[in-house]
Amino acid sequence: MKDRIIALLRQALPHEAVLDVEIPPRVELGHYSTSVAMRLAKTEKRPPMEVAKELAKKIEEIAPKGLCSKVEAAPPGFVNFWFSDETVKEEFARLAKEGIVFPNAAANRKQTVIVEYASLNIAKPFHVGYLRNIAIGDAFAKIYAALGYHVIRWNYLGDWGTQFGKLIAAYKLWGKKEDIEREPIQAMLDLYVRFHDE
Repeated sequence: MKDRIIALLRQALPHEAVLDVEIPPRVELGHYSTSVAMRLAKTEKRPPMEVAKELAKKIEEIAPKGLCSKVEAAPPGFVNFWFSDETVKEEFARLAKEGIVFPNAAANRKQTVIVEYASLNIAKPFHVGYLRNIAIGDAFAKIYAALGYHVIRWNYLGDWGTQFGKLIAAYKLWGKKEDIEREPIQAMLDLYVRFHDE
């Protein structure tokens, strides 16, 4: 993706220039950014924003249709690039098809990463809210594995003794055998919650 921006800049600039294309520090500043307009402004003795606006306009004119959703000049003279959703999808599809190659993957194989998943409270029923943690955990595990790390996927169930101790105490204080027999999960959850409330 960065190479495509560099190719566009080489095409847009009238003479050879040192091109710095970086990922901006904040996502709202685009996918990539360059400060080449500020250097050109010094050489041409012109305001940096003027050069940046001209460069952004020229890039929009020569860029393949649908490559960028926006190319914008930003103070004090940056040119920021946003790839279109379609371009991003195409790039991910290409990476999925070709396989992602990371230069440091071999070095990372010596390192182990533990990715913790939902880590449920086993004294309470499992619910849909845990799925978010599971999805995020699985995504991180896959990213680390692609980067070459040895990944240990961990679903830590926590301290059973404390949780069941609370349930036993709550049952002894307020529990009724008939409630547990009629609707065990909900009755135990109610006792657990009441223990914390009390």
